[in-house]
Amino acid sequence: FTAEKHGIRRTPANTSEVFVVLRNHTDYNGILEARTQFFDQSEIPTDVEPRWQRVVVPANSTSVYLEKSTTTEPLKYRVEVRQAK
Repeated sequence: FTAEKHGIRRTPANTSEVFVVLRNHTDYNGILEARTQFFDQSEIPTDVEPRWQRVVVPANSTSVYLEKSTTTEPLKYRVEVRQAK
């Protein structure tokens, strides 16, 4: 599995939305877990406590992981991805 691209964008509600495009290079469906920690411009953790979300990535294909913030202030982010338990 690889992360092909990632970024942060504004939503219509003026909050932030993080995206990560995950690619499965195998011949079988994979299940990953991902979570996002948001940070303010001073790099202090903000927003809600990060929670793991399952992402199914089909064989030889891609899936997109998305997470939205709850604040309208400009944010930085960190995404963690792991194999599902």
